[in-house]
Order: sequence, then structure tokens, then C-alpha cells
Amino acid sequence: MKRRALLVAAASVVPSVALAQRTFRGLEVPAENDWEGEHRARPPVGDAAERAARLFEAIQRDDPEHARDFFFPLEPFRVLKGIADPEGYWNVLWGHYERDIHALHATVPAEATFERFEMTRRGAWVDRREEANAIPYWASRHDWVHYRVGESARRFEVRTLINWGPRWYVTHLG
Repeated sequence: MKRRALLVAAASVVPSVALAQRTFRGLEVPAENDWEGEHRARPPVGDAAERAARLFEAIQRDDPEHARDFFFPLEPFRVLKGIADPEGYWNVLWGHYERDIHALHATVPAEATFERFEMTRRGAWVDRREEANAIPYWASRHDWVHYRVGESARRFEVRTLINWGPRWYVTHLG
């Protein structure tokens, strides 16, 4: 009976430990970005391919808002960057994203069709205090959106993606 009581007590502790989350500056840090975690496997591509297709549509429409969900969100960016004015820097990056979408609009014909998103193996784990960040992340660099214009295969580069949890986000398009 005593052994069973110990097993029940132990079992009740395990879920609470598994549910413990690290918070930083008031935001829950996903396991994929935990700097003390032992498992630092690069997150899979996940839904980045679907969001890259929306980015392609945004370029064709000349409408950056259509692909806002593929750009790194402001709230985790405030936590991620260890700089004096992360929101100001985010606004600069968003402005570059808008500019790059407008520039690509001028080069991607209206009849072009999205084919696929290619996430390369370039990039690495970016530890705390590298690249002015307070939270680590995975970076994927020099990824590609492939599209077709008639019989011609074409592509454009997505320069930098970083992860927040299992999702990948653009920080630098062109």
C-alpha cells in the first residue's frame, strides 16, 4: 500500500514538471527557443510552405498585409531582441519586408504560378547574445520560393527565417 501511494504521488508530480514553462519578460518561451533545453533539434519546415505560398500571392497582389503572418510577430520580437528599442527595429524590418514585396511585384509576372518553398540547410542555432538577441533561435538562411512562368522555372530568395517555437518567420526577405 505504501509503494502504491508513492507511485501515485510520483505520477502526480511528473505532469506538473512537464507543464513547467520558461517565461522571459512576461512571455512564455517555446521549448524550441529554450536556452537551457538539451534538445535543440532544428524545427521542421511545418506550415512555412503554406505561408510562403501566401507570400507569393502577396507579391502578385502587391499587398504586404496578405503575407503578414509569415513575418516575425512583434510581441515575441520584443522579447527575442536584447536591444534598447526592439519595436523600432521591428518597424524598420517590416518596412524592408514591405519594400521587398513591392520590388518583387515588379519582377514576378501576374501569370506566374507558385510551385514550392525550399528551406535549405544553411543557417544554425543562434545562441543568446549573438546578433543582439536575448533569446536563442534557429536561423535558416538563403531559402527559395520556386515559381513558374509558362515553361520557365524561376525563383527568388528569402534571405533569413528565424523560428519562434515550431514556426518559421521571415525577418529579411531581400
